[in-house]
Amino acid sequence: MFRRFVRHHKNNNKATLFFGEVSLNLIKAAELYMFDRVKPGYISSFHYTIRKYLKKAKKEGLIGSNPYDNFEVVFYENDKRQALTSDQLVMIENIDRSILPKYRIYEQILDMFLFACYTGLRYSDVSTLKKEHLSKAPHGLVIHKKPIKTGIEVTLPL
Repeated sequence: MFRRFVRHHKNNNKATLFFGEVSLNLIKAAELYMFDRVKPGYISSFHYTIRKYLKKAKKEGLIGSNPYDNFEVVFYENDKRQALTSDQLVMIENIDRSILPKYRIYEQILDMFLFACYTGLRYSDVSTLKKEHLSKAPHGLVIHKKPIKTGIEVTLPL
């Protein structure tokens, strides 16, 4: 999408843009160009990526200033994302497993998904759970795990 913008901006078919050509006005124009053409999350990732490369270019002396120093990035969220309701979770729990393909892996994926929903663990953490992460406590089983994303030990009663 950014290449399309550069072609549009330069009024030619070349999508070449040099670091020195990137200005605050160009960043704002790119955001406006993309606003009605892409999902909001794409715009946020665009800013993240371009800002990262401009910061590196400044550090290496390729440009004198980074236009993002004078630009506040608005990180857009996908407003349509909603949590599952308890009724929907019950429907998933009660799904007729005979309609699943004959591969056991689909049942395991379904079980892992439900486990992740009820524990709040990410898929990456559920898929790396091992027996040594479980321990017995007076009130039942407990998971002790360092999530992959944060690396901070969590204790989760089951």
